[in-house]
Amino acid sequence: MCQAVTFQFNGEQYTIDISHPRPALPVLMPDQSSKMFPWGRHANQPGALPFGFTAKRDAVLAGRWDKWFPRRVLIPNDAYMLLNFEGKPKWYPNDMKTHLVGLMAKNPETNERRVYVVVQEPDIILADYHDISPVSAGVSYR
Repeated sequence: MCQAVTFQFNGEQYTIDISHPRPALPVLMPDQSSKMFPWGRHANQPGALPFGFTAKRDAVLAGRWDKWFPRRVLIPNDAYMLLNFEGKPKWYPNDMKTHLVGLMAKNPETNERRVYVVVQEPDIILADYHDISPVSAGVSYR
């Protein structure tokens, strides 16, 4: 699971872990500014959108998120952290300055919106250590 993300927002450096009571991530807006949105949903948080913090790419492509009006978004980041099979954290710096791919879900009845990090099967380099890997967009923001 994508456990934490480090990023800059409004000139400040942040590290947000999913254990935070109200985690949030920046989302790149059409005008190239960034806006913060709630990252996923804890089981004890109010709302109707799915619990958790990630959206599996295969589930998105299969239409299982369609009832939440999914929209692909880009998440600027400096690094992300995954837990390995033993539960130990490992940080992966974003040297290429590419965006993480996110899914913006929306509840049309309440206008609740949350962002989820899109994940997939790990590439061959990560497969021995992790069962998932965040999807990266090829768009650089250097």
